[in-house]
Amino acid sequence: FVIIDPHYNSGEESLGASLAPLRSLMLCDVASDERQIVDALNYVNAIGERRLAGQDKERTPIVLVVDETTALLQRSNVANTLTNVLGQIAQETRKAGLYALCIGQNFHSDVMPTTVRDCFVSFISCRARKRVAATMADDNEFGKMAAELTVGQAVWMTPAGDVHRLSVPNCTAADLDLVA
Repeated sequence: FVIIDPHYNSGEESLGASLAPLRSLMLCDVASDERQIVDALNYVNAIGERRLAGQDKERTPIVLVVDETTALLQRSNVANTLTNVLGQIAQETRKAGLYALCIGQNFHSDVMPTTVRDCFVSFISCRARKRVAATMADDNEFGKMAAELTVGQAVWMTPAGDVHRLSVPNCTAADLDLVA
């Protein structure tokens, strides 16, 4: 894992802090300021380029986890680097075992370029306004289901375009320790 969390220093409720039990699986420290974020993105991109060029035969999956994706794209100096790396993952390096998990509130094309967003193969949403969720996945059924969710539920659009309602149990630090 490579974790990007602009709110990491805000306390134990941040994504990076909540994932601390998985620290042994992280390839680098949680990136929280713009310089660290650019360094982490360049690191992931370099791994992908080496794998695609055949210079690195390793295929252990690497997941880039980006919290506040849409905020970073709207209000930071990392937007171009982030867009380029996400586009590269969506279009090329996923074939070499690099993946991205992007967390955000507004995946509208005014925020995230459509060419990148449309390359995402799967979407998960907690309760959201119908229009917001439908825009994210470009699917009205997905939006309708997201608007009807209750606490502990999510809606998932599979790579094949099927839409499913999921139960999402509360995950504790002890649960993460078991995963690690």
